[in-house]
Amino acid sequence: MIDRQKFNSFFSDFSPEVLAEIIDVVFSEYEDRLILIRSFMASRNFPELKKLTHKLVGDNFVDMDPVLKEISDKYDQVAINFREAGLDSIHADFEKQSVLFIEELKAIKKELIF
Repeated sequence: MIDRQKFNSFFSDFSPEVLAEIIDVVFSEYEDRLILIRSFMASRNFPELKKLTHKLVGDNFVDMDPVLKEISDKYDQVAINFREAGLDSIHADFEKQSVLFIEELKAIKKELIF
């Protein structure tokens, strides 16, 4: 769940229109990342998976959702260490939380449009 206080504080200097555009970019980039992550998971391409999970850990939007941040950190550690153990479970948690994250961003964007 997105920490709305942290989100509002971080983006307080942006107009609703600009923030809506930023959210649109996040949708696009996040969807692209999910497609690649799924592909690298299926092929167990740990070097590429590591690159993507590491980018997620540093993502400002992911940082707004403490649960997604925690899962992304675990995912990153598994990918960095090329460990199979727990990978499928972490990936499933990541997918589930990503859906919730995107839905919350959609709701925030809807609130911005008046």
